[in-house]
Amino acid sequence: MPITNLWQANNTFTGTDNFSRVIGNHTIKAGAELSFEQVNVSPDATFNGTFIFSGSETGIDFADYLIGTPSVYTQTDSENYYPRHKYLATYVEDSWKATSQLTFNLGVRYELLEYWSEKYNQIPAMVVGQQSQVYPTAFPGLVYPTDKGIPPTLVPFGNRFAPRLGVAYAVTPKTSIRAGYGIFIQ
Repeated sequence: MPITNLWQANNTFTGTDNFSRVIGNHTIKAGAELSFEQVNVSPDATFNGTFIFSGSETGIDFADYLIGTPSVYTQTDSENYYPRHKYLATYVEDSWKATSQLTFNLGVRYELLEYWSEKYNQIPAMVVGQQSQVYPTAFPGLVYPTDKGIPPTLVPFGNRFAPRLGVAYAVTPKTSIRAGYGIFIQ
């Protein structure tokens, strides 16, 4: 019997729409994307504990084993967990054909990036000296979402703006030089 069995279902829901319109020398484009991802994981694993004896106490791994001083002990459970992720992005840009050989592009993109969270707030974090109120018997420093100051995600939400500027110059009808610049601002 294998010790690590796993059942996992991934669902991704995405909606995207783009719009473009030519007005004189300008081509205006705009769009948006919305995404929601969910993963449902149900492990059926047997992790009774693992000891590693590396000689960290005596300098000899077998001697550490004989006196009962492992350097690492690992034990895990096989609880279900349900990671979730949301993402929203919009953009608008204008391509202006100044001459038959010169085009300027100006735009901005906005992203609201929610980092992965867990449906039942089962993602622990380490904060030295803080005692969990969610799980009061947890080791000091091991805290969970909904504990004071702990967000429901691994990393706080991110708002990003990405202005873009581009220039394209056609040296000849078949050859062009292009340059662009973009930056993320949080």
